[in-house]
Amino acid sequence: MFEDALIESQRPKKPSRRKLMTMPIALLIHGLIVVVVLFVNFWMVDKLPEPSIQVTFYSAPPPPPPPAAQRERRV
Repeated sequence: MFEDALIESQRPKKPSRRKLMTMPIALLIHGLIVVVVLFVNFWMVDKLPEPSIQVTFYSAPPPPPPPAAQRERRV
């Protein structure tokens, strides 16, 4: 009854060509889907408007006032 269910009782079988090709085909299909999704996302991006350039002019601060005249000291 359990002879067919046990792994040890079965002879090693040579994998069929169909079984060997499923992994490469699945990887190829998934890779194509990823490439198509990335290409569509790249293709459908709206062009951004050019940002406005803000120009600010800076000027040097005014020179400091002349030093106050020192009072003469009377000795």
